Amino acid sequence: AAAMARRGDYVSPHLWGRLWFEKPVLLYWLAGLSDRLFGVSTAASRLPNALLAIALSAALGLFLARVHSRRAGWLVALLSLSTAFVFAFGRAATTDMTLAAPFALGMLALYVAVQRDGKSARGWLAAGAAALGFATLAKGPVAVVLAALALAGFAAAQRRWRIFRRLLAPVPIAVFFAVAAPWYVAVTWRHPRFFRLF
Repeated sequence: AAAMARRGDYVSPHLWGRLWFEKPVLLYWLAGLSDRLFGVSTAASRLPNALLAIALSAALGLFLARVHSRRAGWLVALLSLSTAFVFAFGRAATTDMTLAAPFALGMLALYVAVQRDGKSARGWLAAGAAALGFATLAKGPVAVVLAALALAGFAAAQRRWRIFRRLLAPVPIAVFFAVAAPWYVAVTWRHPRFFRLF
């Protein structure tokens, strides 16, 4: 992230002066922006994950408050902030929270979408697809694989296999690729060996 901020190159990740293709770019973008705004420091580099951990807990709380009760929402928001994962990875400059937060938000949005019809469902589908696009920018195709497995389990438990017809409609697919694809295309165009190394 510091190298991106210093070089002004937000396509090619570098570590110790060498190209670094171990992980996609979302954490580097967020931490680089934070470094630019607040100066290069460990606190600035960790700030995006702290904000994502808070957003994750708030989203879980709002979701439970909506589908269950306000009390359940408050409890899950407070409990999630105290879990080892959220507490630890919300303070670390790693890609785990940049995957977990948008992934969870995307799955919550898709859950709401499959429970609704009409325009409202389309908006939630697009929001879920965008969030999964950001999760893919955080840690690669693992986000898509985890989402597919979770949604398949949900569809099997509910015996609602038709939900995939809605989830795989052109609009959510286009939104997903509009968010996730540009960086992958740009980095592969600039560094053809990226895809093999990644």
